[in-house]
Amino acid sequence: MIGLCIITFFLCIIQISILLNIAVFQVTPNIVMILVIYIALFYGKTAMWVGFLTGLFLDLYSSSLGYNALVGTMVGYGVGSIGTRVYRETPILWMITLFVTSLFYETVIFASQKELSLFFFGRYIMPGALYTTIVGVIIFSILRRIKRKVK
Repeated sequence: MIGLCIITFFLCIIQISILLNIAVFQVTPNIVMILVIYIALFYGKTAMWVGFLTGLFLDLYSSSLGYNALVGTMVGYGVGSIGTRVYRETPILWMITLFVTSLFYETVIFASQKELSLFFFGRYIMPGALYTTIVGVIIFSILRRIKRKVK
């Protein structure tokens, strides 16, 4: 549990500092949400707390106080609820879950900060969800291989 807290803390720091330097057309992957989704799929509803705490930490650095914590909690609980009922080892499920939850997350956060329009949806939200999905599938694959070798 302590290791998870340390990893989560470092991912939050990376999310708010380093990832801004590797933005593609002003869009960055949401590695904190990738972590929440991974924990939700493979460890269940406890990801709700990870989503809440990481969201709260990210809220300290954003203008939308409370939205990251709320959406992180919802994603952790929602994905954690279905994660125990599906076959989790398929990359197709990872892609669908990452993409849909990223769209949801980005839409709520973006709408809380700016006026939501089709332009912003096509310019920031959709590319952000795609970027997060691609990076997320790579991270999921690496984590699953590591877990198999440890067993």
